[in-house]
Amino acid sequence: MASDLLLPLIDLAPYLSLDATPSSKATMVAQVRAAVAEFGFFPVINHGIPLASQHALIEIIRTLMKILKEEKLVMSFLKSPCRRGYEGSGDTFRTGDKMHDAKEVPFYIGCPSDTIDLPVSTAPTSGLPRSSFSNQVSRPVWSYFQSTNAIGREIRLLLI
Repeated sequence: MASDLLLPLIDLAPYLSLDATPSSKATMVAQVRAAVAEFGFFPVINHGIPLASQHALIEIIRTLMKILKEEKLVMSFLKSPCRRGYEGSGDTFRTGDKMHDAKEVPFYIGCPSDTIDLPVSTAPTSGLPRSSFSNQVSRPVWSYFQSTNAIGREIRLLLI
């Protein structure tokens, strides 16, 4: 039964702290590997992602949920050559699916100054048409992405 599922909570402090020992690191690495082998993912604590960055992201999500659908659609990933931007509920439907995907998220924002070269054009990684919301989003989302990406890379290195 799904309600009986207990994921292991991985404490990254024994690995990331300045006073980490080889033994504490080895124990945490074993916990990560066991969690990945059994579940494929796991929640973490003491990851070092700044609380201010987490709060900023939550505020952006709250703001997104309050925006009128018409303004959200201006930022649609379907209008972006890089398929980046807002993805509304029902925008994604794969062959073989019985129902449209019901999620509603800013699919990918990216660093506002980056560009990627496509065969036909060069497009900003943000991919978002400018709107009052997208102008607020870039810096906090990029900051959070950088933090989570860094810790994700650390964890990935533990597994190889």
